[in-house]
Amino acid sequence: MTELAVMSFNIRYGEAPDAENAWSFRKDAVIAMLAEHRPALLGLQEAMGYQIDTIRNAFPQYGFIGRGHLTGNYSEEHAAILFDQQVLSPLQHDTFWYADTPEIPGSKSWGNKIPRTCSWAQFLWMKTEQTFRVYNSHWDHEQEALREKSAQQLLQQISRQATTKDPVIVLGDFNCGESASAFRQLLTSTELTLQDSYRLLHPNATDVGSFHQFTGARAGEKIDAILVSPHWQVKAAEIISSKFSQRYPSDHFPVTATLSLIQSL
Repeated sequence: MTELAVMSFNIRYGEAPDAENAWSFRKDAVIAMLAEHRPALLGLQEAMGYQIDTIRNAFPQYGFIGRGHLTGNYSEEHAAILFDQQVLSPLQHDTFWYADTPEIPGSKSWGNKIPRTCSWAQFLWMKTEQTFRVYNSHWDHEQEALREKSAQQLLQQISRQATTKDPVIVLGDFNCGESASAFRQLLTSTELTLQDSYRLLHPNATDVGSFHQFTGARAGEKIDAILVSPHWQVKAAEIISSKFSQRYPSDHFPVTATLSLIQSL
């Protein structure tokens, strides 16, 4: 059965004042982690243009989808989608802003301090000749009300674009735990069925924290996730808590899922 390796990874923006955990010191750890796990589909959050360049220089097979969060410029932070061009071919793609004017770069409508984006794409999985849709988000880190609005907008966007026959993958740093109302909206929608890939295989796991602030701690909330529609079978799912090149690649743990399409749906 053909399998797709998927990863969601908040890479920690490269301009952060992180001292010994600055990008220049940990970029080798990022490359080592990606070399080990080799995702064919990679959703990045907080990725600045030069960080994306570092990854693509190391892995030239990756294509890129996304727009900078402030003005759409490549130098800015992205909720970017990288994809293995030997595996996936993009049929359509774009970025929208979580705001009342989602098509206008830098839009902020709900009191958030930082513009928040979602990059999306429809891909042809060349080996299977099947198509699917992907949405990669980075939600607000301060206000649950803003995350709730973001959940509503994301569900509306998917419903406008995808039919019930379309396989869907939702990636992101949602900046809220699994019990938060915004995250629960994604899992309880009457219009779209989504499931947390990690919880499908690890329903009772407790040490699931994905934001560790470079400590490696597994306590806390799982705020990073890969959600899938019922078209997907989850073969494996992991929160990658290891060091690479003696460093943690980011202040978030990457989360992964190995997926295959269920042919009968």
